[in-house]
Amino acid sequence: MGVNGNGGLREVHPSAVSYRPEIDGLRAIAVVPVVLFHAQLGFSGGFIGVDVFFVISGYLITSQILKEGEAFSLGNFWERRVRRIFPAASVMVLASLVAAWFLLLPLDFARFARSLVAQSLLVSNVYFMRDINYFVTDAVRPLLHTWSLAVEEQFYLVLPFLLYVFRRVERRKLVLMLLAASLVSLAASAYGVRSHPSPTFYLLPTRAWELLIGSLLAALPGLRLAPRGLSEVVGGVGLLGILLAAIFYQTSTPFPGAWALPPCLGAAAIIVSSVTPTLVSRLLSLPPFVAIGRISYSLYLWHWPLLTFARYQLGSWSTRDGLVLVVVSCLMAWLSLKLVEQPVRARRYLVGRRPLFAAMLLTVTAFLGSGVAIVRANGVESRWRPEALQYAQGKLDFDFRYELSLDSARRGELTTLGVPNAEQPIELLVWGDSHAMSLLHVVDVVCRERGLRCLAATHSSTAPLLDYPGVGQFSLQDQALPFSRAITDFVRTQRVKRVVLAAYWSSLTQTSQLRASFSQTVDVLRKAGATVIILKDVPVPGFDVPIALAQAVSAGKDLGQLGADRAKHAAGNRAVDAIIDDLVGSAVVVDPAPWFSAGSGPYRIQKDGHALYFDFHHLSIHGAMQLRPLFERVLSDGS
Repeated sequence: MGVNGNGGLREVHPSAVSYRPEIDGLRAIAVVPVVLFHAQLGFSGGFIGVDVFFVISGYLITSQILKEGEAFSLGNFWERRVRRIFPAASVMVLASLVAAWFLLLPLDFARFARSLVAQSLLVSNVYFMRDINYFVTDAVRPLLHTWSLAVEEQFYLVLPFLLYVFRRVERRKLVLMLLAASLVSLAASAYGVRSHPSPTFYLLPTRAWELLIGSLLAALPGLRLAPRGLSEVVGGVGLLGILLAAIFYQTSTPFPGAWALPPCLGAAAIIVSSVTPTLVSRLLSLPPFVAIGRISYSLYLWHWPLLTFARYQLGSWSTRDGLVLVVVSCLMAWLSLKLVEQPVRARRYLVGRRPLFAAMLLTVTAFLGSGVAIVRANGVESRWRPEALQYAQGKLDFDFRYELSLDSARRGELTTLGVPNAEQPIELLVWGDSHAMSLLHVVDVVCRERGLRCLAATHSSTAPLLDYPGVGQFSLQDQALPFSRAITDFVRTQRVKRVVLAAYWSSLTQTSQLRASFSQTVDVLRKAGATVIILKDVPVPGFDVPIALAQAVSAGKDLGQLGADRAKHAAGNRAVDAIIDDLVGSAVVVDPAPWFSAGSGPYRIQKDGHALYFDFHHLSIHGAMQLRPLFERVLSDGS
């Protein structure tokens, strides 16, 4: 690795970093699962490809810096980084800006503009960390994938400077420093993955260890495995670790933390073992893998905007649509490689450093200015017809988004509905997930009119059932079980008269557990003295309703053709409805679907110029008010 007699760094020309085709092949192994995962074509854990990229990047960049030794220059380093990253990313961002102008509703266009500003300032990971919540869909974040680029560039604002400062430190000490830093970062990641999942996922301090694994490989002098059989085993195990994670991990897997170790160490194992030829390195050096690896950066850049804009327009897509989008992504990546990446890196365009940095400054300024202007113009509403804008306002037609915590539940600090008089008895408690939240407006209205005190206990992705786990990053996860116990204890001690259980029932897939949890919950609530009312799920359109309505109005289409399909609603709820119907007699079962009926056609999704849903499946305020007669009856006699 270029160690001199004193253990410091010796000068080696940058060209000494030789090309390794198997690393391009490893890039292919990283990018393919990511793209297929996002296209909904398999690889439920395909997101781990980003972690593999981090290890590769840490290894290659640190190798370059260390091999330059005393000849290392921060100016040269950043020129190489700008030539590698900036041109292709800028073209992608410009194309996304143009597409967003024509496709996105004002609210979503303003959101895009804010992410454009963040991306230009290399802090998109911070922006998206703060923008993440259960009710924001990926379809309105075409630049979401730039979070990983921001993490890398933040890392390379720090690492080269530190390596330059410690350039005369003995290699052994440098390795220990990198190891210590990586262990601290890994420990922070393992701790934060459950207590602070979003910052842990998006921020550099809890991601740095993945890049530092690559840096460690580069810093270890003369790294080579012997005997050859060991290299074969290490390489095979490494590839297996990556593939198993990509295939079996789920979006509910706590990540990164310790779960990121298999793909990261797998990538490191392949890099180390491939110093000498192995079966894995020969496989990854085959032309198809190398070809995909060479377009991997541009493929990563282009696939996500294409998929998100398609989702925005279509609402969802078939397997065929997904395959077409992947093929188009590959074509765009190849064009980007040939027309942008290679010419700039080969200095056919922007030959000198000054024109390169000047172009970067002008582009960043233009993006910043555009982003700020769009935000100030409220997403440029003049792009849409007034009728379309009225439907688009459905995106903001909500209230009562209260994510009750376990501590609040234990203290009895629930959401207040109706009359806020603690001296009155509690007439009704609405317990449920985000679908229950979307009902709270109408419950509040009816309770206020009748002078009743009502409460709500809601948390996204957390079913109102005993002994049923929370699923997904926005749920209460491990706290779901004690949370449900706290709610039933509250019902008993406060002598709540009626409890409404409402949730996105069809999303609960653990059928055997679901039946037992339903029965247990109803039994416990009845013994606590409450009348139990189970509200079946509302019809689910399966597409973003305000977007679809606004687009249909702009295109002059018949809105009567848009709605929630009756057959799909029945099929999607058949299993859970059977469980609920078995509880008739123990609980009052109410079906809200008839209140959305519009003859024999699809269930209604709009009325009097207003969207009845604010996204794919949550009722808007106008939608919730459709159920006013239902809750008036519930509050009259509990039936």
